[in-house]
Amino acid sequence: FLSRLGTAAAAKRDLIEALSGAGIDVKMSAEAEKAEVDEAVQDLLDRAQKLGQVRSDVQLADLFGLVVGTCAFAGHDMSECSQARMLEVVYDGLRPQAPASTRSPGSTKPPRD
Repeated sequence: FLSRLGTAAAAKRDLIEALSGAGIDVKMSAEAEKAEVDEAVQDLLDRAQKLGQVRSDVQLADLFGLVVGTCAFAGHDMSECSQARMLEVVYDGLRPQAPASTRSPGSTKPPRD
């Protein structure tokens, strides 16, 4: 879901910039839809946190900023990394850390399920 959301946001960036350049207040025009998306994603985030799949300190703004920003940057010509790879790194960072006693010696990554 987040991959599709980020990809869609990055793809629509040019359209939003063009509309804004023409004097259309995109934020105001899409306020109701944004509220619906925010509510749905917040619900998904809450569920993922309750299940221990996402760090408890991650907030909705963090999530949108990371995913949309990652997809937008990966779309630039000067970026040498792929969007998929960048999202993989972001997703790993969103996962909760395992207690130190369950990690491999010298590892900072949580064990995989």
